[in-house]
Amino acid sequence: MSAPSGSPRRHRRVVVLSPGDRDRVARGEVPEDLARADSTAEALRSVATRGESAPGSTCGSGGADRADSVVSPDCDNTNDARLLRDVPPHW
Repeated sequence: MSAPSGSPRRHRRVVVLSPGDRDRVARGEVPEDLARADSTAEALRSVATRGESAPGSTCGSGGADRADSVVSPDCDNTNDARLLRDVPPHW
């Protein structure tokens, strides 16, 4: 099958849907949007289960008082703590 002259050629992406995704599509939901929301929620859940701080916590929380924040040793595994320890202030 050739594309008519003058029109751009279109490529279709074919994916295999899981049974759950097929049900979602049948209900009119978009699986990509649901997967994106699930991955965000999963990232937050994994941080909570590891005991790390979430944004805005007391372990190097950032914000206006970032230069004054003290990182306690029990917060040493958080990303903010690593950044404060490893990266010198550059402002």
